[in-house]
Amino acid sequence: MFATKVHFKHLSVATSEGYAARPGGAQAGFHQEWKQAEAKEKLARTVEAFRQFQQGQLPAGPGADALMATFRTTEEELEGHDPGPAKVVTDRQVELLLKKKAAALHLSAANYCWFEDPAKALCLKLDRRQVRERTADRVV
Repeated sequence: MFATKVHFKHLSVATSEGYAARPGGAQAGFHQEWKQAEAKEKLARTVEAFRQFQQGQLPAGPGADALMATFRTTEEELEGHDPGPAKVVTDRQVELLLKKKAAALHLSAANYCWFEDPAKALCLKLDRRQVRERTADRVV
């Protein structure tokens, strides 16, 4: 593995193990670190979308109503919460309220989707349509 690391100029052996799909070793640690970084990014994007919602930028798409309902519920919980004498709502409080919603976030190059109901997922509908069109082209 060390020779592979040197040959491909990887910064760590864990990267080489990841590409080699070698069970055990640092691959599991690498995968865990990646999952933690992904969860952190999803949470940050969800909080950002919530802040945009507060500024009047509404989400779009088939799941927008459910997302706005979650954001409204979060706003109500924050307004009803008595944080103490400072009366300041921190990002950490917002993160804790939106953590479950952030877990359902799927990031994409052009947009992202809070994927909870496959029947409402526009990306899956478009994908199915493209598959049908490709299949129809082959049949003809």
